[in-house]
Amino acid sequence: MKTRHLRRLISAAVAISIVAAACGNDDDGAAEQASCEVGETDGNLAIFNWAEYIDPEELDAFSEEFGIGVTMDTYDSNEAMQPIISAGNSGFDLIVPSDYMAGIMIEAGDVQPLNHEAIPNMSNVMDDFADPAYDPGNKFSAPYQWGTTGIALNTAVVGTDYEPTWGLIFDPELANEYSGQLSLLNDPRETMGAALRYLGYSLNTTSQDELDEAE
Repeated sequence: MKTRHLRRLISAAVAISIVAAACGNDDDGAAEQASCEVGETDGNLAIFNWAEYIDPEELDAFSEEFGIGVTMDTYDSNEAMQPIISAGNSGFDLIVPSDYMAGIMIEAGDVQPLNHEAIPNMSNVMDDFADPAYDPGNKFSAPYQWGTTGIALNTAVVGTDYEPTWGLIFDPELANEYSGQLSLLNDPRETMGAALRYLGYSLNTTSQDELDEAE
């Protein structure tokens, strides 16, 4: 696909139809949308995504169906991905940030508006996700996955008679009772949110004392 200063922000869930929206012009204007027809392509697809979000066999099938090359580089956090995209000329056509990072990148002008006319699958988006606060009207993005963060326990170690609490992670005495072997997401935002919740504070607190305690 033609290199642009701004990269399209769209999820892999609509990759089959977004390839039709890949056709571009030679302008670098921040407000310029891609111009093409459904089913039209103009080159290969470069994806920047979380590890293990797409089965490589799916990429191979996509490449074969549309007659284009597909490459995918991966990252392990939004914070690792964002500066690469914001620096410009990253070479990626499609990225998969989390909601809050999508909002940051949209506000910074790091991504290009979508051509909804060339993405018919957008009509399948549930109403709950069609007008997100971070991107009203999905002007720059489309939803791919959603969920919540929780705790998974090895019941062979902890048994089944335990208190469901974030203390299993944040209370050293309690954690050590169950061997103390823990693994967390490599995500500062998620970890801080869990710590705040454990301490009984709002996930959206602006109190520096509460944030310091959680840290």
